[in-house]
Amino acid sequence: MGVALDSTLFIDLARRRPSALRKIEELDSRRELKVVPTPVAYEVLAGILQTRSRTQAAMFRAWISKFQTAGLDLASAERAASIRAELSQLGRVKGTGDILTAGIALAAGHSLVTRDLDFREIAEVTGLVLESY
Repeated sequence: MGVALDSTLFIDLARRRPSALRKIEELDSRRELKVVPTPVAYEVLAGILQTRSRTQAAMFRAWISKFQTAGLDLASAERAASIRAELSQLGRVKGTGDILTAGIALAAGHSLVTRDLDFREIAEVTGLVLESY
Protein backbone atom coordinates (compact mmCIF):
# COMPACT_ATOMS: atom_id res chain seq x y z
CA MET A 1 0.00 0.00 0.00
CA GLY A 2 1.29 3.43 -0.92
CA VAL A 3 0.42 6.53 -2.84
CA ALA A 4 -0.03 7.10 -6.57
CA LEU A 5 0.78 10.50 -8.06
CA ASP A 6 -1.47 12.11 -10.65
CA SER A 7 -0.40 14.37 -13.50
CA THR A 8 -1.79 17.46 -11.77
CA LEU A 9 0.99 17.21 -9.19
CA PHE A 10 3.74 17.18 -11.82
CA ILE A 11 2.12 19.99 -13.81
CA ASP A 12 1.79 22.09 -10.66
CA LEU A 13 5.40 21.34 -9.68
CA ALA A 14 6.54 22.62 -13.08
CA ARG A 15 4.49 25.77 -12.47
CA ARG A 16 6.03 26.10 -8.99
CA ARG A 17 2.65 26.14 -7.24
CA PRO A 18 3.31 26.41 -3.51
CA SER A 19 0.69 23.79 -2.61
CA ALA A 20 2.36 21.24 -4.93
CA LEU A 21 5.81 22.05 -3.57
CA ARG A 22 4.54 21.55 0.00
CA LYS A 23 2.86 18.27 -0.98
CA ILE A 24 5.99 16.84 -2.60
CA GLU A 25 7.99 17.75 0.52
CA GLU A 26 5.39 15.98 2.66
CA LEU A 27 5.49 12.93 0.40
CA ASP A 28 9.29 12.87 0.57
CA SER A 29 9.08 12.59 4.35
CA ARG A 30 6.66 9.65 4.26
CA ARG A 31 8.05 6.13 4.33
CA GLU A 32 5.58 4.56 1.96
CA LEU A 33 5.76 3.44 -1.64
CA LYS A 34 5.20 6.25 -4.14
CA VAL A 35 4.28 5.33 -7.70
CA VAL A 36 3.53 7.05 -10.95
CA PRO A 37 0.86 5.18 -12.93
CA THR A 38 1.94 4.78 -16.56
CA PRO A 39 -1.16 6.66 -17.87
CA VAL A 40 0.06 9.65 -15.82
CA ALA A 41 3.54 9.43 -17.35
CA TYR A 42 1.93 9.25 -20.79
CA GLU A 43 -0.31 12.25 -20.15
CA VAL A 44 2.50 14.46 -18.84
CA LEU A 45 4.98 13.43 -21.54
CA ALA A 46 2.40 13.96 -24.30
CA GLY A 47 1.82 17.50 -23.08
CA ILE A 48 5.53 18.22 -22.80
CA LEU A 49 6.37 16.78 -26.20
CA GLN A 50 3.59 18.81 -27.78
CA THR A 51 5.23 22.00 -26.46
CA ARG A 52 8.67 20.70 -27.44
CA SER A 53 10.15 21.95 -24.20
CA ARG A 54 13.42 20.13 -23.60
CA THR A 55 13.72 21.79 -20.20
CA GLN A 56 10.34 20.50 -19.03
CA ALA A 57 11.04 17.05 -20.47
CA ALA A 58 14.34 16.84 -18.59
CA MET A 59 12.71 18.12 -15.41
CA PHE A 60 9.89 15.56 -15.61
CA ARG A 61 12.27 12.70 -16.33
CA ALA A 62 14.32 13.71 -13.26
CA TRP A 63 11.20 13.80 -11.07
CA ILE A 64 9.75 10.53 -12.34
CA SER A 65 13.07 8.73 -11.86
CA LYS A 66 12.60 9.16 -8.10
CA PHE A 67 9.46 7.01 -8.14
CA GLN A 68 8.45 3.57 -9.26
CA THR A 69 6.09 3.32 -12.20
CA ALA A 70 2.93 1.27 -11.89
CA GLY A 71 1.64 -0.24 -15.10
CA LEU A 72 -1.60 -1.77 -16.20
CA ASP A 73 -1.59 -5.44 -15.21
CA LEU A 74 -4.60 -7.75 -15.35
CA ALA A 75 -5.85 -6.84 -11.85
CA SER A 76 -5.72 -3.11 -12.55
CA ALA A 77 -7.27 -3.59 -16.01
CA GLU A 78 -10.16 -5.48 -14.42
CA ARG A 79 -10.55 -2.77 -11.77
CA ALA A 80 -10.48 -0.03 -14.42
CA ALA A 81 -13.07 -1.87 -16.51
CA SER A 82 -15.26 -2.18 -13.43
CA ILE A 83 -14.94 1.55 -12.75
CA ARG A 84 -15.91 2.37 -16.32
CA ALA A 85 -18.94 0.09 -16.14
CA GLU A 86 -20.08 1.57 -12.81
CA LEU A 87 -19.70 5.14 -14.05
CA SER A 88 -21.43 4.32 -17.32
CA GLN A 89 -24.44 2.88 -15.47
CA LEU A 90 -24.66 6.15 -13.56
CA GLY A 91 -24.39 8.21 -16.75
CA ARG A 92 -21.02 9.65 -15.73
CA VAL A 93 -18.33 9.75 -18.38
CA LYS A 94 -14.69 10.11 -17.40
CA GLY A 95 -11.53 10.05 -19.48
CA THR A 96 -9.82 6.76 -20.16
CA GLY A 97 -6.56 7.98 -18.62
CA ASP A 98 -8.30 8.87 -15.36
CA ILE A 99 -10.10 5.52 -15.26
CA LEU A 100 -6.88 3.60 -15.91
CA THR A 101 -5.04 5.65 -13.27
CA ALA A 102 -7.78 4.95 -10.73
CA GLY A 103 -7.79 1.25 -11.61
CA ILE A 104 -4.03 1.00 -11.11
CA ALA A 105 -4.23 2.83 -7.76
CA LEU A 106 -7.20 0.81 -6.48
CA ALA A 107 -5.84 -2.58 -7.54
CA ALA A 108 -2.66 -1.91 -5.55
CA GLY A 109 -4.44 -0.33 -2.58
CA HIS A 110 -2.86 3.09 -3.15
CA SER A 111 -4.34 6.48 -2.40
CA LEU A 112 -4.13 9.05 -5.22
CA VAL A 113 -2.59 12.51 -4.92
CA THR A 114 -4.49 14.84 -7.24
CA ARG A 115 -6.41 18.06 -7.52
CA ASP A 116 -8.35 16.82 -10.57
CA LEU A 117 -12.03 17.07 -9.67
CA ASP A 118 -12.95 14.19 -12.00
CA PHE A 119 -11.42 11.81 -9.48
CA ARG A 120 -13.94 12.90 -6.85
CA GLU A 121 -16.76 11.22 -8.76
CA ILE A 122 -14.61 8.15 -9.30
CA ALA A 123 -13.84 8.09 -5.57
CA GLU A 124 -17.54 8.36 -4.69
CA VAL A 125 -18.29 5.28 -6.77
CA THR A 126 -15.23 3.20 -5.93
CA GLY A 127 -13.93 4.22 -2.52
CA LEU A 128 -10.64 5.45 -3.99
CA VAL A 129 -8.87 7.47 -1.30
CA LEU A 130 -7.83 10.89 -2.55
CA GLU A 131 -5.19 13.19 -1.16
CA SER A 132 -5.52 16.79 -2.22
CA TYR A 133 -2.97 19.54 -1.93
